Amino acid sequence: MIEFDHVNKIYKNKNSTIYALKDVSFQIKKGEILGVIGRNGAGKTTMFKIISGILSYDSGLVKIENEAKRTDAISYLPETRGIDTRGIVKEHLTDLLGYKGMKMSDARKYIMYWLKEFEMEEYADAKISSLSKGNQQKLQFISAVANNPEILILDEPFSGLDVIATDFFWKMIEKVKKQGTTILFSTHNLQDKMALCENFMFIVQGEVVKLGSLETIQNDFKKMLEIESSDLNKEQLFQYISKEEQERYEQYGCILLEKEEEARVLFEKLGRPYCEKLRVRKQNIEEIFRGVNGQWKM
Repeated sequence: MIEFDHVNKIYKNKNSTIYALKDVSFQIKKGEILGVIGRNGAGKTTMFKIISGILSYDSGLVKIENEAKRTDAISYLPETRGIDTRGIVKEHLTDLLGYKGMKMSDARKYIMYWLKEFEMEEYADAKISSLSKGNQQKLQFISAVANNPEILILDEPFSGLDVIATDFFWKMIEKVKKQGTTILFSTHNLQDKMALCENFMFIVQGEVVKLGSLETIQNDFKKMLEIESSDLNKEQLFQYISKEEQERYEQYGCILLEKEEEARVLFEKLGRPYCEKLRVRKQNIEEIFRGVNGQWKM
């Protein structure tokens, strides 16, 4: 379990005090996946570095269950990643696990297992410099998971990956989770597979503004109406919705509802046109992200 209890991280200069994290409290149970969502500079990396022990905090309390059992209990893959491309794949990975305290015989066994899982067995004796960018990212992921950490922190793990590679990384994240690993990750790639997370944290300027399951968070936000019709006269629709909703409809094809029954009222006003799509739904992760960051009403 990971617990933050009113944690603050402060940076001071002559003229101001800046909170990188402000009064942050949350709990993550063992084996859960937490998706941490926020803009650049919101405090995600600061939080990750505090959990991994790289960075101290100024006040509050951080508890990490079982962290003292072994030095490699927490594995952190930072957003800014570097790799020594001069080495040989299996030698490089084996050395990394050796630095984490694993016996070399065990390290070699785990490395070959994970190379197979990542479909990279053929590259075991290859120079890292010869690998594609995608395979180098696989290599970095292997270095983070091969020692079976209790806690795995992934900061923007999908950065620069294509759709197929991203799907593959999700598959590996699921596999690691099944082994009982607690996983925290941040991403700007707000795709459907994010629903695999048990919980989400939306963080804005160092403060946690929403925390919980996707369904719980969605229930705090207004519903959306998706409407699509070849019979629909846009000018007629715009008579009944605000300027802000007109702009939203133009850009996203949906309308924010103050109350769910407004969908029926609007449909009646439009003279009941044939609709290819007329759907009231909860806001998705991207829309919630826009809302908590003030881009549109929640």
